[in-house]
Amino acid sequence: MRVSVLGFVVVAIAGSLFGACGSSSSSSSSSSTSSGGPDGGADVAPTPTGKMTIAVVAPPLDGTFPDPLPPAPLANVAVDLPGGEHRDLVAGPDGKLTIDGIDWSKGTAGIVAYTAGKHPYAVANIGPDTFAKIPHGRTGGVDVGLYMFPIQSKQYSVNLGVTFTNPEPATNEFFYSSTNCSQIVDVKASKSNLFVKPDVPIDIILRQDVFTMDAAARSYTSTGSKWSRFELPAEPAAGAPVRSVTLDCATAPTLTPQTITGHIAITGGDSGPLGGKSTGVVFVLAKEGFNHAIGIQSKIGPSTDKSAFDYTLEVVTVPGRTPDTGWGINLPDGGFSRISRAGLPTEGETITGLPTPPTLPTGTVSLKGPVATAGIDAAAVVRLIVTDSAGSYQLLVDAPPGTTWMKVPAIPAGARPTASVQAQLVSLSGNDDAVGLYRKAAGTATFDVAF
Repeated sequence: MRVSVLGFVVVAIAGSLFGACGSSSSSSSSSSTSSGGPDGGADVAPTPTGKMTIAVVAPPLDGTFPDPLPPAPLANVAVDLPGGEHRDLVAGPDGKLTIDGIDWSKGTAGIVAYTAGKHPYAVANIGPDTFAKIPHGRTGGVDVGLYMFPIQSKQYSVNLGVTFTNPEPATNEFFYSSTNCSQIVDVKASKSNLFVKPDVPIDIILRQDVFTMDAAARSYTSTGSKWSRFELPAEPAAGAPVRSVTLDCATAPTLTPQTITGHIAITGGDSGPLGGKSTGVVFVLAKEGFNHAIGIQSKIGPSTDKSAFDYTLEVVTVPGRTPDTGWGINLPDGGFSRISRAGLPTEGETITGLPTPPTLPTGTVSLKGPVATAGIDAAAVVRLIVTDSAGSYQLLVDAPPGTTWMKVPAIPAGARPTASVQAQLVSLSGNDDAVGLYRKAAGTATFDVAF
């Protein structure tokens, strides 16, 4: 299936775009679509001119968003104030601080939060009239929330080597996910590595199948599928850095999938921005953390008139797991569009309204100057995601709806990567109060940036 299954969550949860639990051609972790909480800040009234309250919080890496979110005490906070003034501050033990003496008549502000062991997070184009538009839910009613997500290697510290034995004879693909590992692995091998969180029971769902794709690489089918479940004890943090486990496909408990057929409308048709050589994807994640896949298409491809992707979805029932379905279109250059909602689709349903990606910047984009954000709906939050080539660094920069040029705040040396970086522009909309996710997201291919 060679597609990014978790791409939507990556864009919607403000975590990370790089693989969290192992190597895979289709992995991405929760990060790009988080709204930072249920209200997205929509109920916060503007602060009087001259003052801004800030909270730096540290969401857990397991995908949960408790209310309130735990603070990031004594985090570094760099502030670019209107008119060019810069302040280097430190949050209090409760993760909060107040900035006074702001002259909003001179323009907008920008903020960067950073500290050891966490990815930096920034908010750009801040003004007193945009406080309520910038996502900052579950931070205690402040004007601006800064979400410091843990660097995954600090949390997922157990390298677990997984080998599947006695697969079905014709199997050429293994598709599996684990509850405490925010990555879906989609590989043509029976052996892979997962970087799992220590001291948490491991629950792996596996589908074996025979994968085929048409010559145009737009239609693909998985036949002969067999779903299994493996429940493993927690791995302790202490001990050898790499542990191995062998899982017997022949003796594992099997799960019987339900099948649902449907359609994903190609916004603008096959000659539009989401058509051409694009591919479709439909998947079901467990709402409990959004990192456990319990459903994936078994067949998908363009309809006869190429106005939609027709699909057949397989989904299994797992006790304690609540289904949440996502539909997407992937572009050959790496751009994407996603939409999701709670529950399962109805039989024969057509999913419409997938957003179109922003305009892809050309050349190397300097983060010292304004970044053009063309092609983003005026009602959508703008997100810039910067990652390094090693996948160990991520900077998220959010700006309020209506932003046409993102004024990225100055990124301090302590919040910069040591390797070369690339970025994506993402539009986010459809905030879901119940889970703190944006339900619609669209992003560009990666492009080069320079600090």
